[in-house]
Amino acid sequence: MTRFLHTSDWQLGQVRHYLSPRNDGDDPQARFTQARIDAIRTIGGLARQRECEFVVVAGDVFETQNVSTTIVARSLKAIESIGLPVYLLPGNHDSLEPGNIWERIKLPSNATLLDGTDPIRVADGVEIVGVPLL
Repeated sequence: MTRFLHTSDWQLGQVRHYLSPRNDGDDPQARFTQARIDAIRTIGGLARQRECEFVVVAGDVFETQNVSTTIVARSLKAIESIGLPVYLLPGNHDSLEPGNIWERIKLPSNATLLDGTDPIRVADGVEIVGVPLL
């Protein structure tokens, strides 16, 4: 039996304008952003604990095509920390339209972008078929 962890809608880089910095120096938006990145590490820990063979992120890894390079870098480092193969499917927020976010980033070695519809063999007798939004 093949075990994997399925997740979606990370929407990394999402900005909540009502989370503006406070007079006391607290920055709720920064905490919100960090919590999302920390969640990736938690997902990795859970996948390893449950002896999963891989992780699938089925759409909307990033919130927009224009996520800051700092957040992208932090996100990719967290994906790398999962320590298992990670399959990333573009969704409506980070689709494969011209000028997309995926064209400007280098994925860590454990991550694969599902940018086509050809089956990808991920385990004995198991294939993933991505259907990315173009």
